[in-house]
Amino acid sequence: MRVSTFLEEKDFRLMDVEYLSPAIKALMVDHHIKVTQGGSENIANIHVQYNDNLSFQCKVIDLYQEHSPKIEWIKNSYVTDTSNDDFDYEDVMPPFGVVELYDFDMECNSDCTKVMLQALYQLTFNFLLEYFNVIVLHSSEVRNVIDHEKMRFKRFMIHDELYYRSTAY
Repeated sequence: MRVSTFLEEKDFRLMDVEYLSPAIKALMVDHHIKVTQGGSENIANIHVQYNDNLSFQCKVIDLYQEHSPKIEWIKNSYVTDTSNDDFDYEDVMPPFGVVELYDFDMECNSDCTKVMLQALYQLTFNFLLEYFNVIVLHSSEVRNVIDHEKMRFKRFMIHDELYYRSTAY
């Protein structure tokens, strides 16, 4: 999906999934997601309010529509040789729905644990993967929040800087 199409959606909800702990499910009960347009129709501001003391926000940009030079680097991070034993059906970059998340901000009271924060980030990524094919993140945006055992990310470099991209779409 394009970010401009995503902005047309009216009702956003995080999916309630079985693997969540009771503490995380309790945070989700009254959550609210607000999506607004950023500086252009290719940028969306996403704000998730979980309760009075916990919120998450970020921006998402449509890399194809913005003609980002990062697209070539992302394409190079895919395996294209189908004779390679590591080839997987996910090893072909989609022609649309490639977005970068940036400007992360989490506001949390002192009761938040690292496990809780990782779960909330994972919920947000799962939510965004319902709409977009590939999510790209700069390593500085997500240090200490990516749970590598539960989330599948491919590492790649752009000008000697570490990036991650989702591998399941």
